[in-house]
Amino acid sequence: MTHEFVVENVVEILIGGDLGHPAWRVDIVKPDIGVDGHWFNGTLHNQHIPKAAMEWRMAEHDMGLEEAMDLLLHEPFMTSAMQLPEAEEDMKRISSSTMMTMKIKGIDVEKPISVYNAESVEEATRAVRTRLSVVKRRIQVVSRVDQDQRKLASTGKEQSDPLDVIRRTHNVTKNGIKEKKEYVTALRQEQGLDSHLPPAKLPARYADPQKSNPFKEDGAVQRILEQKQDPTDNMWF
Repeated sequence: MTHEFVVENVVEILIGGDLGHPAWRVDIVKPDIGVDGHWFNGTLHNQHIPKAAMEWRMAEHDMGLEEAMDLLLHEPFMTSAMQLPEAEEDMKRISSSTMMTMKIKGIDVEKPISVYNAESVEEATRAVRTRLSVVKRRIQVVSRVDQDQRKLASTGKEQSDPLDVIRRTHNVTKNGIKEKKEYVTALRQEQGLDSHLPPAKLPARYADPQKSNPFKEDGAVQRILEQKQDPTDNMWF
């Protein structure tokens, strides 16, 4: 059974106050699970997504904007979806393509395959897409406009898509993606991976965090401050 978590609204915020990181607060109506495992009527929940995460996912996995946004919207629910009883068989089926065994202090430990430990970036991307596809069998984060279009298809009324806020204000740049790709390659090479590629160096803004906050995008902070938003929008909860 697939449960829809509906995005009702998206607002630009700063995580950590006026000097914090630009982010989006995504207001999601999702059903709640009772103690007996039954799903009840939904309540409103807030999901905070740092804006820089969009560029990171695009750089890490060579994703386009829409796929990266879809991944970010589902990431918080990946663990809970996999813990549902009906997900056990799926976990067994995909474990070989999404998990790896690593030795930590001489002990074998199961770790999710990621861009920072996979044999190749392509392998890590396949693992992420596999996990996402399995999660979406249980939970699908959809925009309010998706539901509205289904309900009001006969009326001809246009509905605004709350996710358009993310599409308009993501601040993703080609240079930003390039820098983050260089960062990923440099860290992979430090772990003995990607040795076939030319030696990579950490971009200056990441090598020396005192010079720049890599999680802030130019102009984003000032624009958010000028909106004079509700102070509670800056809270992490």
